[in-house]
Amino acid sequence: MRRMRRRLVALAAIGLALVLATAAAAATFTPSLGSPNDKRIHTGAISLKVKAPNAKNVDVWVNRSHRLKHGALVECIQSQKGCAVEEMKPWKHHPGWFIYTAPRFSFSGYWATTPGRYYWQAESFAKVPPCQYVTNGNCTFLTRIGHFNVTG
Repeated sequence: MRRMRRRLVALAAIGLALVLATAAAAATFTPSLGSPNDKRIHTGAISLKVKAPNAKNVDVWVNRSHRLKHGALVECIQSQKGCAVEEMKPWKHHPGWFIYTAPRFSFSGYWATTPGRYYWQAESFAKVPPCQYVTNGNCTFLTRIGHFNVTG
């Protein structure tokens, strides 16, 4: 009886270790939103920052609407409607961080110059499993959806 109990405890410990190792591996690849999440910012050259360790590239979606499709912001590429999909660049001297600085456009509806509440989400791509999703042979990881307020 004792021998059986020891085996069960040993198997439970091994199972727990595997679950924790998988969760830790996934956590090292999961991106997270940096600034300006949950903040008010002034119109102009706005910088969006995302921490995405082990990512080879990161895209950011900005949208005026909080509409979702399969857990992600609905992709919108019509910038006059207050949305954009942009590729972020690695942030120099900040390993694991990516940055996108909006250009100084001033046309009506452009998210960086039009006051209002905006939602944003980042998607990182890596060739290392475990994956949330697989897109074109790459592992895809999504951040949670954040927001920021652009003020005039």
